[in-house]
Amino acid sequence: MIIFPPKNWYFILLSTFLLFFSQLSCSADQAIIDLPKSLPPDQEGPYTVANTTIEAVDVTRERELSLEIWYPSTDRFTEGESPIKFERDGSSQNELSTLYDLAPNHCPTLITHSVKDGSPLTSKTPYPLILFSHCFNCGRYSSFSLAERLASHGMLVISVDHAGQLPFLPTSIGENLSPEQLEVRVQDLNFVTKSALSGELFTYSERLQDLLIDPDKIGVFGHSFGSVTAAFFADQEPLVAAVAGLAAPMQNPLFPGFAIEDLNIPSLLLLAEEDNSIGEIGNRLIRSNFEKAMTPIWKITIADGGHWSLSDLCGLTETFSPGCGSGIRHSDQGAGEVFDYIPVADGIKITQNYLTAFFQAHLEQRQDGLNYLEVPSQDPRVSIQQRP
Repeated sequence: MIIFPPKNWYFILLSTFLLFFSQLSCSADQAIIDLPKSLPPDQEGPYTVANTTIEAVDVTRERELSLEIWYPSTDRFTEGESPIKFERDGSSQNELSTLYDLAPNHCPTLITHSVKDGSPLTSKTPYPLILFSHCFNCGRYSSFSLAERLASHGMLVISVDHAGQLPFLPTSIGENLSPEQLEVRVQDLNFVTKSALSGELFTYSERLQDLLIDPDKIGVFGHSFGSVTAAFFADQEPLVAAVAGLAAPMQNPLFPGFAIEDLNIPSLLLLAEEDNSIGEIGNRLIRSNFEKAMTPIWKITIADGGHWSLSDLCGLTETFSPGCGSGIRHSDQGAGEVFDYIPVADGIKITQNYLTAFFQAHLEQRQDGLNYLEVPSQDPRVSIQQRP
């Protein structure tokens, strides 16, 4: 006997086919949605990190800017690449390669942990935005390890080349470490924020055009001169919800016009106890900033840390050597003695942990981030103070 299929067999088959692929699609989407978003701040986040370089134009100032953007990616991470790849032309890469060849292997970070030009994570949920302002005579990638950690926890990090040239080359301090240059830096951050919120910034990159920014989750941090830049910007931009300054006081007598007691958002200061770049005078100013602040503020102190102990550029040039190898102690205990700086990888990891916790706590209201800031560190080289 021949059994014929029912007359509506093709509808049944089609429905089964569509249901099967619908379940596959839902499973793929669910894999993204169900990523463990609550990993603690002292661990890498659940997301693969990608980075891309864009050239943007601030038409109002007729200023061209090189930006680096780190973001969560759908790509699978296999291996990073040399930081020389941040430079886009061959001559700059060669100059930078020479510096890395001459530097102590254990000081500058030699490999990224990010997928170059990777695919961004598909999501209609707006991202928290973290802005980074680099140190004097540095560049947009001087702290790429910090950016990578934040992006691995689902944040978008944007860094701008304030100097507009290959970093690390000798320049005039008077020209680049001045109130005028500070104002240029602040305007750079203002441009990035406004154009990122409008989406215009992401039109410079085909792969990033669908990214959205949450205007209620904007933070900024900076290292050295970038600490001052971050503070001035946070003071002027009401959308900034949290600010962090690394290895330099936010309020600095060299740059009038900002008083930390007027800042009305949570703040974090990181003090390297053996900072032979800003010296004991600079560290006293950081402590003074901490005591004067009127809103919640944390001070993280790293024993035997140098100015560059938290930077991926540490040891790359003589200027960036305080924090690499041995130094002369200048803090109150044992001043004048020779000592060994904390390993750079440790200094970066400590900074990664506290920056992540700080922005998790104050941009995303994560209790685990706040807990990490409030519990005494198990690392004897790290001390935490909080007020008010």
